[in-house]
Amino acid sequence: MLIAVVSPKTSTGATTAALALTLAWPQPAMLAELDPRGGDILWGYGQGQNIGAAGLLRLQLQLSGRTQQSMSTALWKEVIELPGAGQRWWMPGLTEPRQVGSVDWLAMVRALRSVDRVDVLADCGSVFGDPVHLPRPIWSAADLVVLAVRPTLQGVHAAQNAAGMLRGDLIAGGMGVERLVSVVIGCARAYPTKKVAEVLAEHAPVVGELPYDPDSADVLGGLKDQPKRFARSALMKGAIDLGQQLGSRVMQMQPPRPVAPARPAFSPRPELRRPPVPEASQQPAMQQFPVATSVAAPSPVRPRPAAQRGHTIDAAPITPIARPPKLSASESSRPKGEI
Repeated sequence: MLIAVVSPKTSTGATTAALALTLAWPQPAMLAELDPRGGDILWGYGQGQNIGAAGLLRLQLQLSGRTQQSMSTALWKEVIELPGAGQRWWMPGLTEPRQVGSVDWLAMVRALRSVDRVDVLADCGSVFGDPVHLPRPIWSAADLVVLAVRPTLQGVHAAQNAAGMLRGDLIAGGMGVERLVSVVIGCARAYPTKKVAEVLAEHAPVVGELPYDPDSADVLGGLKDQPKRFARSALMKGAIDLGQQLGSRVMQMQPPRPVAPARPAFSPRPELRRPPVPEASQQPAMQQFPVATSVAAPSPVRPRPAAQRGHTIDAAPITPIARPPKLSASESSRPKGEI
């Protein structure tokens, strides 16, 4: 399962929402940072720890010429297990925005699809960026596209514009616009979620919300230490409910597996069937032909006597043909054709 989390603009809380959903996902999950502007989790939730060169850029360098199985092996070498979560992983993103020119997003789609028995949540950043380097193939091939929306007048207006572009990409990719949904990210002095859902009903239906919980959001952003009851906070409880709703929606949209048609009882081409071989008792008796015990020798050929001159054997003598008389001089000068 591949779920793409996108934002209309910057600072909508999409990365925080993606991290919260990964930690609260009902199945083993992996968070892939695919923001073209670079990843933020390392410097927030990761507290800037040394992870070496693991991440999106090194994975891209290893994907050239790999098979589907080897892609999965290369991907697992670039992920880091999130502490204290259990079967939750994170693939760091780019460290600098200029590195995005080296990323092949189509190859990244194949790599993410190669992961077996783990749901992938891809943080794709804002949809309004450099058109050349946008991770458009990621959300075009995703099972579900989640648009993070701030419940403000600016946030809803930006979500309407972003939904139009995302719907076009989903139609072009043949995935269907029903895969586009929106999630309300709570904030101070916000419009009611019900009102936002009415406005976005025809653009990107609202399927849930994450409550406004600034303390828990600061924990995910690395600004505060994680308290003991962090898992029971309003943000994480909302993430658990939202994760179940998103997962159920994806399962409902999965097409049923085709059922193989039953084989017909008759042969489609009976003329090609061989007739059954009858038993020995049913086979007709073979007709017997008489066989000669001895063969008579042919009579000898007698040579014919030599022919006499002017005669043939058993034939009348040949009468010689008389020559015509010679013409006189007067007769030879007569013109031809006259009688």
